[in-house]
Amino acid sequence: TKTKGYKYYDGKIEKLNASMLCINHTSQHLKKRDFRKAIAMSIIKWKIINSKFKNDAVPLSGPYSRKHDFYNTDIHDYKYDLKTAKRLMKGMGYDFNSKRKELSLNGKPVTLKLIYRSDITEQEREALVKSVGGKFLKNLGIDVITQPVVKVNWKRILKDKKNWDLAYSEFSPHSSQASLIQLYGTGKSNNFQRYSNPDVDDLFSHLEIQTDPGLRIRSGRQIHKLLHEDVASIFLWSLNNWYVFNKNEIHE
Repeated sequence: TKTKGYKYYDGKIEKLNASMLCINHTSQHLKKRDFRKAIAMSIIKWKIINSKFKNDAVPLSGPYSRKHDFYNTDIHDYKYDLKTAKRLMKGMGYDFNSKRKELSLNGKPVTLKLIYRSDITEQEREALVKSVGGKFLKNLGIDVITQPVVKVNWKRILKDKKNWDLAYSEFSPHSSQASLIQLYGTGKSNNFQRYSNPDVDDLFSHLEIQTDPGLRIRSGRQIHKLLHEDVASIFLWSLNNWYVFNKNEIHE
């Protein structure tokens, strides 16, 4: 509530949080890196950000946002390239029927199940259902079944690898590595993606014992690079936070 006679200022700041499509790495299709890469190349993030979030978000190239110390400026997001994405699919034995806009493997259409929390914002829901699933992956020939999941059932559903292929999620790495290690470390309790990469595990181990800030940043940026190159998840965007403050209430 604003009070008469006071000056108020507002603005927005980029969050450290990362929104992504988590991947079930035991999935018949998604366990193939080129399949995951093809999906990443089929999504035009800036269009989604512009139309659904009114430019109130920034695209991600990896698990760390631009405000994080571990963000790797040498890593660039996958560019939209549907032609190359289809070529990758063909190289793995997939067939694309242009008339039906259908991707198939050994005569069986490719279908992916995308789940998301039912309490996400309406903008996020539209970005997933209408843009990611209903448009961009459909252009690749993939039929996407979307399903909202209530918060109380979310973790239970994620733990069952038969219940989903893609899961929209947001995590907050902040300055700690605990959440990221749990999400991508081999065999970790919250690694519901079933992701495993020995090189990433080694870097996590180094981070746990490193105290030198420069070495920690170097390891963190290498993690950003490896998770991007391996398409460990489909890294989407970081939503902005809005703030309002009263100048008269600021004290030194």
